[in-house]
Amino acid sequence: MGEATRSGWQEEVVQGTDGGEQASNWLWWSLVELAGRHEVGYLQHCHRYGLDEAA
Repeated sequence: MGEATRSGWQEEVVQGTDGGEQASNWLWWSLVELAGRHEVGYLQHCHRYGLDEAA
Protein backbone atom coordinates (compact mmCIF):
# COMPACT_ATOMS: atom_id res chain seq x y z
CA MET A 1 0.00 0.00 0.00
CA GLY A 2 1.41 3.34 -1.01
CA GLU A 3 1.77 6.37 1.23
CA ALA A 4 -1.11 8.24 -0.44
CA THR A 5 -3.46 5.25 -0.11
CA ARG A 6 -2.44 4.70 3.52
CA SER A 7 -3.03 8.37 4.35
CA GLY A 8 -6.45 8.24 2.70
CA TRP A 9 -7.46 5.18 4.72
CA GLN A 10 -6.20 6.75 7.93
CA GLU A 11 -8.25 9.89 7.30
CA GLU A 12 -11.34 7.76 6.58
CA VAL A 13 -10.90 5.63 9.71
CA VAL A 14 -10.49 8.54 12.12
CA GLN A 15 -13.28 10.59 10.51
CA GLY A 16 -16.02 11.17 13.05
CA THR A 17 -13.81 10.54 16.06
CA ASP A 18 -12.55 13.00 18.62
CA GLY A 19 -8.96 12.32 17.55
CA GLY A 20 -8.36 9.94 20.43
CA GLU A 21 -7.93 6.19 20.44
CA GLN A 22 -11.63 5.48 19.83
CA ALA A 23 -12.68 3.84 16.58
CA SER A 24 -15.21 5.69 14.45
CA ASN A 25 -18.81 4.51 14.69
CA TRP A 26 -18.96 3.11 11.16
CA LEU A 27 -15.82 1.05 11.74
CA TRP A 28 -17.03 -0.26 15.10
CA TRP A 29 -20.47 -1.25 13.78
CA SER A 30 -18.93 -2.89 10.71
CA LEU A 31 -16.75 -5.06 12.93
CA VAL A 32 -19.68 -5.96 15.18
CA GLU A 33 -21.76 -6.93 12.13
CA LEU A 34 -18.92 -9.00 10.69
CA ALA A 35 -18.43 -10.85 13.98
CA GLY A 36 -22.17 -11.49 14.20
CA ARG A 37 -22.33 -12.89 10.67
CA HIS A 38 -19.37 -15.14 11.41
CA GLU A 39 -21.04 -16.45 14.56
CA VAL A 40 -24.29 -17.17 12.70
CA GLY A 41 -22.38 -19.07 10.01
CA TYR A 42 -20.49 -21.08 12.61
CA LEU A 43 -23.65 -22.00 14.50
CA GLN A 44 -25.38 -23.02 11.26
CA HIS A 45 -22.40 -25.21 10.43
CA CYS A 46 -22.54 -26.84 13.89
CA HIS A 47 -26.26 -27.45 13.51
CA ARG A 48 -25.81 -29.12 10.11
CA TYR A 49 -22.92 -31.19 11.47
CA GLY A 50 -25.02 -32.29 14.44
CA LEU A 51 -27.89 -33.31 12.18
CA ASP A 52 -25.56 -35.31 9.95
CA GLU A 53 -24.02 -37.10 12.95
CA ALA A 54 -27.45 -37.94 14.40
CA ALA A 55 -28.66 -39.43 11.11
